[in-house]
Amino acid sequence: MTGTLSNEPVLTAAVISGLVGSVLVLLTVFGVRITEDQQKAILAVITLAVPIIAAVWARSRVVPQAKIEAVPLAKRALEQADAAKT
Repeated sequence: MTGTLSNEPVLTAAVISGLVGSVLVLLTVFGVRITEDQQKAILAVITLAVPIIAAVWARSRVVPQAKIEAVPLAKRALEQADAAKT
């Protein structure tokens, strides 16, 4: 599961939303009194919150590819500039 969390946070958000929906249905089947409006409200909050949380979480763990490629280029440019000065 850790690999999925690292590689596919949006997929994980969809799975969490689906899981919450399934749990709500399961609870009502077993007699927990949750009105249809309450179910809709809970699902609306989950559907909105989980992707936002996943996006913030994922953004903190990714580095743009261009930034990685720019570091060696910048280092080379600085070395060339230093070499040109001497």
